[in-house]
Amino acid sequence: MRTTWLLIALAAILSGFACDTRQPTDAGIQEISITVTGTGTAQIWNIWDVYVDVDGDCEISPPDTQLDPECVGLGTTLATTVPWRYSAVLTVIRAGTTTEELIATSLGTSNEFSSVSFYDDTVIRELQDQCSGIPGNVLWTNGRQLTAAHKDVLEGCLQYSGLPPANVLGSPGAYTVEVGQGDTVIFRSRKARSNEGTSTPYNTISAGPLEQFAEVFVDGVSVVPQGDAATGSAEGGGISISTRIR
Repeated sequence: MRTTWLLIALAAILSGFACDTRQPTDAGIQEISITVTGTGTAQIWNIWDVYVDVDGDCEISPPDTQLDPECVGLGTTLATTVPWRYSAVLTVIRAGTTTEELIATSLGTSNEFSSVSFYDDTVIRELQDQCSGIPGNVLWTNGRQLTAAHKDVLEGCLQYSGLPPANVLGSPGAYTVEVGQGDTVIFRSRKARSNEGTSTPYNTISAGPLEQFAEVFVDGVSVVPQGDAATGSAEGGGISISTRIR
């Protein structure tokens, strides 16, 4: 009888160890981020910041006053990153389910094409300052060669104001969502057509076909999604991708 009781007790203890597989509640939680980049060709500009050089020292110092920038369009183009508006929707199918859970969307809103792919932030080359050294003359400084896809040209030379930041569904740069193991993240988007008013001023930038492509990162590591990650150059082209969290 004593032996039987000991065997039962031991079995209960061993059973407890075997079944005690509990993990912290946040185990397996990962962050998935999605970015959208546009590529095309854009015109090249030379641009300088301009100041009235009151004391003629060829340096920016009080009481020097800043004027509008000096801009020179070169009439040539360069393949580069090009901003463009697009609509988007992000959903998640949670592990063990088959229904898409809506995370964020611009569809059916007054700002359907509110998402914007990245602006060009590169400096092709730096340009020489220009200064006469005569008090009261202008000083051209911070000269740089940029494309029309750069915000400095869009705002300073082409005089567009209130440009939104690059964003995915209102999130600057990238949209990030927390997911668990076995979840599937689905992202769909569509480029605004050039005749859709919300694409202005971006339809003045590109001198050739424009394409957008999506990139997916899981905890900061780039992964290859399933589906069509690039729009192609056709008007109104779209992206449709999914990523399952392993």
